[in-house]
Formats: sequence, structure tokens, C-alpha cells
Amino acid sequence: MRRIAALGAGAALLVAAGVMAAPTASATSYCSTTQGTNWGSVSCQTTATKNHWQLVLVCNNDNVKGNQTTVYGLWHMGNGSDTLYCPTGYSAAYTKVNNDN
Repeated sequence: MRRIAALGAGAALLVAAGVMAAPTASATSYCSTTQGTNWGSVSCQTTATKNHWQLVLVCNNDNVKGNQTTVYGLWHMGNGSDTLYCPTGYSAAYTKVNNDN
């Protein structure tokens, strides 16, 4: 299981530059990913203002070395989970989570 934490870096730069005031609470997203032979899943909890996230599963072709395909999940908002599967003949290489935080 892998955990990913994201913080609004753009906002942090603006605070450091004195353009905006620091928020009273940190806006973060925590996502845990799990991976099987031909699938990947994620569970996310978010307190970020922009709290959209998307699971991405990269799959390796079982017969052609170096041939990969990427499966994109739907964009989700708020807390939730998602699971994606590789096409037939492919095995899961890794999962990642896109977000707009």
C-alpha cells in the first residue's frame, strides 16, 4: 500500500511571497493505493478546496516488453474510492493519483 499526500503548492508560494494570508488550517488530500496482478485501487480523503482526484493505472503488455497502456478512471470529488482493471493480456505496473489540489 502506498500513501500520497498533496498540499496546494501554488498557495504556499503565494503565502511565502506575501501575496495572500496563510490559511488557518492546512488543506490536504490523503490517498492510499493498492495494487494486484491486473488491477489498482485508491481510497481518498480530502479537505482541500479543490478536491477532485482521478486514479490512473499503468499496465504492461504480458507478451511485448516495453509496451504499456494507461487506464484512466473518472474524476471524483471529495472522499471516495475507485478500482481500475488492466485490459486482457496486460498486468498492472503501477498506480498513481491525479488531483487538482
